[in-house]
Amino acid sequence: FSLQDQPQQSVQIDFQPYENEYAAYLFKKAQCYLLKGAVKIKLLKDCLKVALKKQRQHAVFKEEVKFCLSELALEHHRIFDFEHASPYYKAFFELDLAQEDPYRMAVVTDYIAKLLKQNRIAAAIGRINREEPIINTVEKYRIRLKCLKIAAFAFDNNSQELYTELPQSFSGYSLSAKYFFLFFYV
Repeated sequence: FSLQDQPQQSVQIDFQPYENEYAAYLFKKAQCYLLKGAVKIKLLKDCLKVALKKQRQHAVFKEEVKFCLSELALEHHRIFDFEHASPYYKAFFELDLAQEDPYRMAVVTDYIAKLLKQNRIAAAIGRINREEPIINTVEKYRIRLKCLKIAAFAFDNNSQELYTELPQSFSGYSLSAKYFFLFFYV
């Protein structure tokens, strides 16, 4: 790592000759973390094809199907393309997952946020009420769900439920959660 040992010209690595299909899959998956938008969606679709094809032969790909579906839904969600996000959310929720699966909880909260962004307040509140007992078992998701619930009541102009849900004390909450609650108090 000495500066004296640095090569004089940059080293070019040829990533194309993958050793096998799994290595190619992992390379594409790694690229997904660096990209956004249409390019990321295309790579995720490629990854999903491989994961769906291989999941019966290799258990690791069942987890990869979860990853691909959730990331495709989320990426479409991020660019406000809710029409294309919906089938990926639907396919994700059709997977055989335990209610307590943390991955599932994360996707549920993303899905509720999507419903709120689409102004589907009643559907969001219904989903919150169904999922709340399970999601509240994990602190990170409990706070996120509380914020989504507060936003839903505010968007629904339900001030009584809003004030009931807003915490009386902000101790124990992160700074961003405190600001979120203050915003809705205002």
